[in-house]
Order: sequence, then C-alpha cells, then structure tokens
Amino acid sequence: MFAHSLPGEPCRVLLRQDATLTAFRASLHGQSSLRVAHLACHGFFHPEWPQLTGLILGGAEVLTAAELGRLSLPADLGVFSACETAHGSLLRGEGVLGLVRAAFLAGCPRLVVSQWKVDDQRTQALMQSFYGHFLEDHLTPATALCRAQRDCLAKGGPGAKPCHWAAFVLWGVWN
Repeated sequence: MFAHSLPGEPCRVLLRQDATLTAFRASLHGQSSLRVAHLACHGFFHPEWPQLTGLILGGAEVLTAAELGRLSLPADLGVFSACETAHGSLLRGEGVLGLVRAAFLAGCPRLVVSQWKVDDQRTQALMQSFYGHFLEDHLTPATALCRAQRDCLAKGGPGAKPCHWAAFVLWGVWN
C-alpha cells in the first residue's frame, strides 16, 4: 500500500490472495535488513491461547504469534495495521505473550500496533499520515505516529474521534 513511499529501497508488495504465509516467508528469506515490514490485514487476539493470536493473510492463512516468533523479521520497524495486534496474555514466569513479543523474538526492535478493533478506512488515513511524517519528513517512528494522530484530530469530522486513531501505539525502541 505504501510501497511508493520507499524510493530507492528494495520493496516487495504482497496483495490480497498473493499475501500468503508462504509468500511472506519467502519475502523474508535472505533479507538481512529491512527498513519497514508493514502488514495490513485482519488481526485477532486469542485470550486463552495467546500463541494462536494472529494475522489473517491471503487465502485465509494465519500467521500466528508462535510462527512469527520462529521467523527472522529483520525490519527496523514493524507495522501491524490490523485489529488488536498489541494484545497479549500475561503468563506467569513468561511475561506477556502475543504478537508484540513474537515480533521482538523475531528480531524486530520496534512495532506500531493496535490496542483494539480498528476501522479500515480510518486506519488507512492514519497510516498515510504516519508514513508521510516517517519517510518524507524523516521523523522517528514515535514522533511520526504522534504527528499522524494529531493530524487526524486536526482534520475534524468522524475521523477525529480518538477511537479511530488512539488504538495505535509504538512498542519497543522509541527512537
């Protein structure tokens, strides 16, 4: 979706039915460093079995937290533009289990994730603003996300409601 915003950088875009688990794994194979790994799809949280929390990819295949934690995700920034991607369950002796921990285990030091169910159209507007600030204005992910959220608020209308933009937070290394 935002591949056009990455001038001069190698980019692999997987859309709809082509965005399968196999294609995602293949796109990561041999990569030593990525600037951004952006996944815009459906997400869900499984409170009883947090390792089954996941992202629904093309062909209704699921990238579970367990699978993600076994992959190498050498991205400087991961963006999980989907519902409930920040959710996790606290497991005594283990900590919080979910997609965030799995991405950290996979080697991604910072993530933009959502804390609740989000609207596709409003999320797209937030992400376009976020990438404008991050890639074009060269702001840190934390500052770019904050500015994008302020942009949504400043535009007014239905998209200004915090329920549409406040779900997204940055986890991990903030700068």
